[in-house]
Amino acid sequence: MGNINSKIDKIAEKYFGGNNSAFAKAMGTNEANIRNYRNNTIPKLDFIIAVKEKLGISFEILLGDNETIETSQVNEPPSLLDYSKQTLIPLYDLKQAGGLKKLLSLNKKESIVLGYISLPDAPKCDGALIAFGEGMHPLIKNGDYLLYKKVETKYNQLFYGEMYLLSIDVEGEEYITFKYIQKSETNPDTIVLVSFNQNFQTKEIPFANVKALALIKATINRTGML
Repeated sequence: MGNINSKIDKIAEKYFGGNNSAFAKAMGTNEANIRNYRNNTIPKLDFIIAVKEKLGISFEILLGDNETIETSQVNEPPSLLDYSKQTLIPLYDLKQAGGLKKLLSLNKKESIVLGYISLPDAPKCDGALIAFGEGMHPLIKNGDYLLYKKVETKYNQLFYGEMYLLSIDVEGEEYITFKYIQKSETNPDTIVLVSFNQNFQTKEIPFANVKALALIKATINRTGML
């Protein structure tokens, strides 16, 4: 076997800009392993297989007798974009977090991460959730991804016409939804929640009942990014 550590180091620089954390997330391992693999620890077989399958680099190149790997041998794989040019957005488990209000208030969220979404030129986000419900159908379907940015729950800082994730107090229970927010024409203490699905009625609620807010910066469905 050639110097596989030098090869891993070259791959890390090519695809991930030398970012061990991004490399680790893409390969399903941890940052310490990447750091060791780039130095003098022989990588585990499952890591080598992951590099081959996700980056399209053959076993012959990875395990061959050549002492290093030339940059020209590291081509753009057909199934993976260059991670060094992308943003990794954590996808959270809303149920495990205990609701939207708790999710947005957590400082450490590692235990509720389902995975990571990698996007080129993604908007600045705090995380992503899996879409639920039929209120925004067919614009957003169950299983699509909602990329969000936490915002303060302040009436005068709302962007009317934008889509938000909301945690609403309904008789002591948390109701979680995502809707367009419009300004009420009759009551300065309420907001209007608007669905894309015409089968859902517009709902006017007291803004005081909103306990947490996140602005939806982008959505991802099965056909791409909206």
